[in-house]
Amino acid sequence: FNTTIFWSEEEISELKPSMLFNLTNMMKKQIDNDWNSIYCDLKTQYPEQLGHISYDLYKWALSVIYSRAIGISYKGEYIRCIVPVIDLANHSPYVGINANDSFTFNEETEMMSITAPRTGNSLLTPSSQVCVSYGAYCNSKLAYSYGFVLPNSNPYNVIDFWTNVPPSSYNAPYKQNLLKENKLTNQQTYDFHGTLHKSWIAPALLTTIRVVNTTMEEISHIKNAFSGQLISYRNEAASYTSLISILRHRLSLYKYSENKAELEILITPTTTTTDTTGGADSSNSNVFHKVADRATDGHELSQPLHTASEYRRLMIVTIRTEEYELIQVQ
Repeated sequence: FNTTIFWSEEEISELKPSMLFNLTNMMKKQIDNDWNSIYCDLKTQYPEQLGHISYDLYKWALSVIYSRAIGISYKGEYIRCIVPVIDLANHSPYVGINANDSFTFNEETEMMSITAPRTGNSLLTPSSQVCVSYGAYCNSKLAYSYGFVLPNSNPYNVIDFWTNVPPSSYNAPYKQNLLKENKLTNQQTYDFHGTLHKSWIAPALLTTIRVVNTTMEEISHIKNAFSGQLISYRNEAASYTSLISILRHRLSLYKYSENKAELEILITPTTTTTDTTGGADSSNSNVFHKVADRATDGHELSQPLHTASEYRRLMIVTIRTEEYELIQVQ
C-alpha cells in the first residue's frame, strides 16, 4: 500500500501545512491504540486463530478494507464487501460522481457488476480500459485512502479548513458553546468534503468566523450569524478581513514556487498514451501505472517513477501546489 499511513515520518512531515498531515498522524495513533488495547488481547485469548497476526499484518488488513470494500444494501442491511477482480478497476473522476454510478449489486443473483459507459468524453471500445469512480474525492482523500493523486486534473479538489475561537475574542467561552450547540457548526469535520472550494466558502466556516469577530456591542445580534443574516456591517467587513489574513498566513507556509516547478518536471500533458491493457486511449490513460495503478486522467510521467518513495514525492508536491492555488482563489 502507498497510502499515507505507510509513509516515513520525514515524508509525512512534507505534507504540512495541509490537513492531510494531521489526519495521517491521527489515524496512525488510532491504529496503534486499537492494536494495543483490543487486538493484542484477542491474540492472547485465541492463540491458535490469531497468534500469527502481527502489527504489520493488522495494518495491511485494515488498508484492504478501507481501500477495497464496497458498500451495498443486502437483505435490508448495509454491508461492506470485497469483490474479487472489481477492486482492480482504476479510478477516473469523469465516469461518475460516486461509487454507486459504477457498481450495481443484484440481490436476486447476488452478483456485482460494473457500469462504465464512458471514459471521459469517449465511448468505450473493445480495447478501452474500464474505469470506475471511487467517488468525487480531492487529491488529499485519494492519497489518504488509496495511495495516488491526479495531478493538475482533479475536478474535485477542496480543503477542509476551520478556525477556532481564540481566547482573546470577546466572551470566548460563550461563543465556543454557541458554536457547539448549533447544528450548523457543532462539528468541525475533516471528511474531505471541504469548507473551501473553488470560489465557494462553506456557510459553517463563514458563520464561525462571524461569531469569532463579534464585539461586545454586537453580542445581542450574534445569533443572526446562524440564519444568514448580518450581525453588522462592521462584523461582516471584519470577518472577511480576518479570513483573508488567516488564508494569507497559510499561503506563506507553502513552498509554492519550488513545488510547482518540481511538479511540472514530473508530469507533462499527452494526447495519446498506452494504457495498462495494451490499448491506446486518446481521451484517458493510466496515470503513473508503474507505481500507482489506480488513477486515470490525461497525463503521464515525463520520466518513469520506479519507486514508491518517488511517487510519494509526486503526491506531496501535487497536494501542496493545488491547495495553494485553491486558497489563492479565495
